[in-house]
Amino acid sequence: MLQTAVKPRILFYTHALLGGGAERVWAQTAAGLFERGYPVQFAVDAEASANVHLIPPEMPFHVLGSPHAHAIRRLAGLLRSEKPAYVFSAVGASNVKLLAAKAMALSPARAVLSQHGHFEAESRFLGRAAYRLTAVTSRLSSRTVVVSDALRDDLITRWKGASNRIVRIYNAIALNPPESVLTRQSLKDRPDRVLAVGRLVPEKGHVDLIRAIAKLPRSVTL
Repeated sequence: MLQTAVKPRILFYTHALLGGGAERVWAQTAAGLFERGYPVQFAVDAEASANVHLIPPEMPFHVLGSPHAHAIRRLAGLLRSEKPAYVFSAVGASNVKLLAAKAMALSPARAVLSQHGHFEAESRFLGRAAYRLTAVTSRLSSRTVVVSDALRDDLITRWKGASNRIVRIYNAIALNPPESVLTRQSLKDRPDRVLAVGRLVPEKGHVDLIRAIAKLPRSVTL
């Protein structure tokens, strides 16, 4: 008789489900696995409304609270009580806090960390410390996932991360199916518009985009 394989328990963790791209990807990934039958739980330090609607109502959702030390203790308690096989953390300080909680709980769970941007985009002390500790954290975790080849190279060359444990997986974007199939002609008939996506902060490069637009024909709009 064939036995059905038991799906591993998974815990996702980040600071809060704010409106950033990393938080949205984390919520969508957790929801996708949950909808496919995986026993998934989600933990955050603080409540936020921007992306919480992506979390299925049936998925266990934990708010750990603040300050950082309290959140780490609560997270360690979750690791002890829920015994996940894998724990995925997103963004800066959350990576460091997960490893601290894992050590406190003596948890055998495999930690998968993730970085979604460069050091220069991080303004907070713990977030910057996460980059400076890459040589350690990348070796204490099973994998560190990054969203671009450039970021992977940066973590390895500048921050001395473990090259055999840092992998690039592009950010996924979930879209509804198009109402009609695009064709070469339908694309050609569209107006000349350039769409820019991202926060209006220097590291997103919008200044370079505006300068480039100025060199294009006047029919092109941004």
